[in-house]
Amino acid sequence: MSDDKKEDNLKLAKKNQWIEADMYFEVMAIDEEFAKSSMEDHVAKLNQIPDAFIESAKFLGARKIENPMKNVKEAWSQVCNVKFFTKDLDTLTR
Repeated sequence: MSDDKKEDNLKLAKKNQWIEADMYFEVMAIDEEFAKSSMEDHVAKLNQIPDAFIESAKFLGARKIENPMKNVKEAWSQVCNVKFFTKDLDTLTR
């Protein structure tokens, strides 16, 4: 999305009192690249939700986690902070 389009959406959302959400998502996988690509796919799907738009998505560095759960010696955690606007609560909680 172009910066102009994003700015227009932001102005429209604030004018119409859309819900502003700031959420963190985490993906954990045993492969670092899979964790990263899964998070990228998730954010791309969020960006396709009607009556919502992403203002920003900040991908934090993938981290290696030792013994994250029973019978798993190591895994990779990928976290992303997503700031977005949504028209209503129903859209936000879908």
